[in-house]
Amino acid sequence: MSVPSSDFKVIIAGGSVAGLTLANALEKAGVDYVLLEKRDIAPELGFALLILPCTTVVHDQLGVSKRYLPPAIPFSTRDHFDERGGVVSRSNEGTLIGEKKGGSGLVKSQVLLGLETCANEEVMVAFHRGRRPLIMIERSRYLCALRDSISDQSKLRAREGIVGYEEGPDGVTVTTDKGNRIQGSILVGADGVHSSIRSMLYPKIDTTKQFETTFRVLIGTSFNHDVDNKEKLLMKEGSTNHTISPGVGGLACASIPGKIFWAMYIPLEKKPLPESGRRSYSESDIEEAIAECWDVHCCAESTFGDLYRSRTATIMVPLEEGVVDLPWSSPGGRVALVGDAVHKTTATLGLGGNAAVDGVCYLTNELIPLLRRTITGQEGSRQPTSAELQQVMKAYERQQRPRAAYAMKASYYATRFETLHSWWAWAVKWVYGLLPVGFKVRVFSDFNGSAPVFDWLPHPDAPEGKKEQ
Repeated sequence: MSVPSSDFKVIIAGGSVAGLTLANALEKAGVDYVLLEKRDIAPELGFALLILPCTTVVHDQLGVSKRYLPPAIPFSTRDHFDERGGVVSRSNEGTLIGEKKGGSGLVKSQVLLGLETCANEEVMVAFHRGRRPLIMIERSRYLCALRDSISDQSKLRAREGIVGYEEGPDGVTVTTDKGNRIQGSILVGADGVHSSIRSMLYPKIDTTKQFETTFRVLIGTSFNHDVDNKEKLLMKEGSTNHTISPGVGGLACASIPGKIFWAMYIPLEKKPLPESGRRSYSESDIEEAIAECWDVHCCAESTFGDLYRSRTATIMVPLEEGVVDLPWSSPGGRVALVGDAVHKTTATLGLGGNAAVDGVCYLTNELIPLLRRTITGQEGSRQPTSAELQQVMKAYERQQRPRAAYAMKASYYATRFETLHSWWAWAVKWVYGLLPVGFKVRVFSDFNGSAPVFDWLPHPDAPEGKKEQ
C-alpha cells in the first residue's frame, strides 16, 4: 500500500548510493520528494562497488537490481598474497557468502554473463529466487541503474546544491546555489563524507574531525590483459585478490569481463594530505606512489605495476573512516543524515555502500508506517508532527549506529592487517592461511545475514500469496 498524495515532501541532498536508493524507495511508497545533487548524477568517476546479496535483495524489492547485475562475474575465490606473489591464503569465500542468505549460493559466471541478452526469463527468475552472488561492479553503472529506475526524472535535479536551510515546527525550507527556495517536510543529508548538511546542522563544530584519516587510497581500473600481449590475462576472471605487504595493502578484482578494479592502501606518513581545498592528489603524486609500489604483486604472476600499465583511469584520495558520535538528526526531527555523511569505512572490505543502503532501509521502515498512520488514518488525514518525526529519526539512528560501527571497525582492522600497519598484523599474517574459511568469511556473512530489508514492501523470496506485508 502506497502513501496517497499529500503535502508531505522529502528533500534529499546528494545523488549517490544513499540518496538515489532513498529516492527509489520514496517513489515506490508514493511519497513526494526532490533530490538535489550539486554535481552530475552518476558520473563516469570512481572505482567500483561491492554488492552483498543482502543489498541485492533490497534492490530486488525496488526493481533496480536487474539493471546492474549483468555483466558482473560472481566472486568465486578470495585469495591473499604477499608482496612477492606468495600465497598467504586461498578460499572460496565468495561462494560461501552467496549461500549465507539465499540458499543456492553461486550462480555460474556464464549464466550471469548471458542475462543481458537472454530471452529466457526463467534464468533471471532462478537468479532472484535465492541465488544472489557477491559481485563488484563499476560505481557509475550502479548509480546509473539507481537513477534510471526512477520513473519521474524531474524529481532529480543535478548541478544544484543546498547552501542553507531553515527548520520550523511545520517543515524545512532549503536555499540552493541557484537561488531557489524549496519547501519540504524533512531534509535528508545524503551528501557524503564532506556533507554540507552536516556542517549546517553543526555550524559551530568542525565535523570533519569526526573522521580519522590514516591512509590514502590509489584507485584504478585496468584492462585485464598484458600491455604487450593481449592474449595474456593479468588475473583469472571472477577472482578477488588481497595483497598483504609492509606499508601498502592491495585489492584487485577481475569482476567484469575484460576489466580489473584495483586499489592500493598507503599510510599517510609517506605523503601528507592534499593541499587545502583539494580532495584528491595530483598526477605527480600518483606516479610517485605507483613507482614505490610497482613491484608489489596483486597475484602470483602480476604486479600493480602491470595493472598501472594497463590502466584506463586512476585517482588517489584520502581514506576517511569513522562514525559520527553527534546526533544524526536535528532536535526538531526534520533534518537527518544518512550514509557516508555519518559513517565512513575504508574500502578494504567494500562494506560502505552496503551500509548506506541499510540506513535507508531503517529510515524508511520508520517513516513510511508513520505516514500511513497519519495521512491515511481513520480519524482523517493529517501531517506528522515534529515530535513524531523526531521519534522516527531516533529509531533509525538507534538501529543503524551499531551496524555502521561494526562495518567501520571491521574495515579498520582489515586495512591495518593488509598494510601490516600494527604489530599484531605480523602475527596474524603467519597464521592466517591456517584459519578455517568460515572464520575468514564471518565478517561478510554476519553483516550480510543480519541486514535489514524494506518492511513495507513485499519480500522477493516470500512464497506466492504471502508477499504482501
